Amino acid sequence: MNSHIKIVLFFCLFIVGCKSEGIFDDFSQPPTESKLYEISIKPKDIDIYFAKQIFAIGKYDDGTEVNITSSVIWDVSDEYIAVSDSSGYILPKNIGSTTVIASLDGIISENANINVVSSLVCGHDIGSEIITAIDDSDLNNSATSCLKIAKDNNGKWFTSTPSINILNLLGYVKADGANGTYKTYADLYHEDGTYGPYGDFGLFDQLGGDSLGNDGQYDRWCQNLAAIKFANRDNWRRGSQEELSQLFLDKGDMLNNYGWPSSKYNLYWSLTPTGLSFKTIRLYDGLIGMASTYASMYSSCISEF
Repeated sequence: MNSHIKIVLFFCLFIVGCKSEGIFDDFSQPPTESKLYEISIKPKDIDIYFAKQIFAIGKYDDGTEVNITSSVIWDVSDEYIAVSDSSGYILPKNIGSTTVIASLDGIISENANINVVSSLVCGHDIGSEIITAIDDSDLNNSATSCLKIAKDNNGKWFTSTPSINILNLLGYVKADGANGTYKTYADLYHEDGTYGPYGDFGLFDQLGGDSLGNDGQYDRWCQNLAAIKFANRDNWRRGSQEELSQLFLDKGDMLNNYGWPSSKYNLYWSLTPTGLSFKTIRLYDGLIGMASTYASMYSSCISEF
């Protein structure tokens, strides 16, 4: 009996000794933890007039790339221009340029460039929420390098037609919409102060797309606002006559209440077809008209959550 116990004890001690010598090592264990060797910031160059999220991507020596945005330390070189919170959320403060870096475990990223630019939204102050500029009532600023935004009772946002100043800023040229070029407007209308702020404003046709105006010049204008995330939204689109009429019913005279250009003869386009034409609406008195796809009219784009 005692001899059996001795044999068992000897065998157990042998096993433990072998483990300690590495004879029975478990080769299925994961390798040593990978090491961070590079941090990149995306996007690397940004133009902002509202708060924007940027990201830090960590590259490791095992070939993996990991989003480490909330783990790094963010450092903006000139906090008079912009600041960052701990999660890489950049808040613009004043117009100008600065840089930001991200660091972790002794690894420092290359500089990312931040350019704080004038807001494209009329009535919006740098660093404030876009919502503060909705329904801006300045009667003259729509002629400058910004777009007005109004909100109806359903929460939909509507833009005024653009001035020549913002069209130039965004790289637009005058051309017939039928050529399909992305950044074009059909013509300009000069407001003399009677039916809109003194200045020149863009007119669009509905050519260059299908018979319903999809991808036509007016549609392309709204598509571009979505592409540049105007007012931090990426779903700008054409509006129906019913939606534009509802805006008028909710807000009243868009000319005298909010300073929108509202030409007596160049009404605002809609996407609502009527025969071979589209319905239009005049936003200082609610008059509904119609115009062929070849006509040049004011244009409003709509965004909603």
